[in-house]
Amino acid sequence: MNKVEDTICAVVVTYNRKHLLVETLTAVINQSLPLSAIYIIDNASTDLTEEFLVEKKFLEKSPPSNLEESWEITNIILSYKNNLNIHYVKMPNNTGGAGGFYEGIKRAIQKGYDWVWLMDDDVIPNEDALKELLKASERLPNIGFLCSRVIGEDGSSMNVPEIDFRVGNSCYPEWGKYLEMGIVKVKSATFVSVLINTNVIRDIGLPIKEMFIWGDDTEYTTRITNKYEGYLVGTSEVLHKRKQQMVLSIVSEKEKNRIKNYYYSYRNFVYILRKHHNNKLLMKYIIRSLIDCIRCLKSDTFKIYKIFVIIKGLLSGFKFKPRTKY
Repeated sequence: MNKVEDTICAVVVTYNRKHLLVETLTAVINQSLPLSAIYIIDNASTDLTEEFLVEKKFLEKSPPSNLEESWEITNIILSYKNNLNIHYVKMPNNTGGAGGFYEGIKRAIQKGYDWVWLMDDDVIPNEDALKELLKASERLPNIGFLCSRVIGEDGSSMNVPEIDFRVGNSCYPEWGKYLEMGIVKVKSATFVSVLINTNVIRDIGLPIKEMFIWGDDTEYTTRITNKYEGYLVGTSEVLHKRKQQMVLSIVSEKEKNRIKNYYYSYRNFVYILRKHHNNKLLMKYIIRSLIDCIRCLKSDTFKIYKIFVIIKGLLSGFKFKPRTKY
């Protein structure tokens, strides 16, 4: 495959973060390796994201109000490097990150792009981030996905992918096989600058939209590396402007309206462990989750509600049977 001539479509999922979104779009448009398109999946934002995008010249017009189904419009941006298609999709309801990436990837495949580059609306890629990912793709075998090194605003590491400790022919793990190129073999990653060839997607299917949030990216990249290889490219770097840079935890969560979302985390990770791992790891996760319940008793706020959410999520994980091929 001639990587120079391949078409690349970034997929950016957004919800009520219009200022960060514009910052992300600007960084994507200004990549040293030009893209062909960007898909913006707007998960029913209520902060007038669409009007802000019109004001900033990313869109020509806003969608109608009171949408009952998804609405798409395409605008061509005349950047200094090439003409770039901006595909904007307004969803009638918030489908979560999982639903947003499902929708964006599906539409990018239907448009015929060769690669999709996935990220949230608070990810700011360095100018050469995409170039370094694609350059690495020319030197690596059996590629399933490539991901960038992610740093927070204080310079610390974030969204660190899971290293692939599976053994090779020598019976030793081969995660460091390409270390001299700054590349590490990984088993799973989050959708914070992940590059996937659409041939791989056609083979293994789309992300599980029913997961809503948390774990959909882990499940999807794990599904990919069950058949292909995943790689972290150290020379490709992005800044993640997530409000909270520490690992999220229901124990320390203080906002009640966010606590309910942890249900998806516990449910989805029980499903992932059942589907892709073994009973030993599943049991460890359940024990760790029950320890979380005990720790919640010592937390400052919403103790009983937090425990209810954890238990409900764990039980739901054993009944959760979504489709993995669409």
